[in-house]
Amino acid sequence: MARLRKNSYPLPNLTNDGDFNKSPHMVAFDKLRTISDALPAGQLKGYIWKTQACDGYANYLVVADNGKSVTLQHIPFLDGYTAPAAHIRGLTRKDILIDQQRVLGWNKLISEKGK
Repeated sequence: MARLRKNSYPLPNLTNDGDFNKSPHMVAFDKLRTISDALPAGQLKGYIWKTQACDGYANYLVVADNGKSVTLQHIPFLDGYTAPAAHIRGLTRKDILIDQQRVLGWNKLISEKGK
């Protein structure tokens, strides 16, 4: 069973000024995503788990992994969608490991296609 931190990750607010991709909001999220994508399989602390919500995704950072359960922290990315609390509580460490394997496989596939 996953736990959820009460406070969201301190991502800078989204603004409309300047280049969207260079905004502090996007730069901060891209740093988190780079760390997440570079993690070896099985290491979950620092991994970004996401689930479909409305017309986007609810993003969560794995902030703790004791080998049996994980603790997630909401990342208010773009629209800041969240998943229902019951969805989070029902997650197991194994669910997140399976998601990580899927993401790592996809990243490997698309990086090989570019060669």
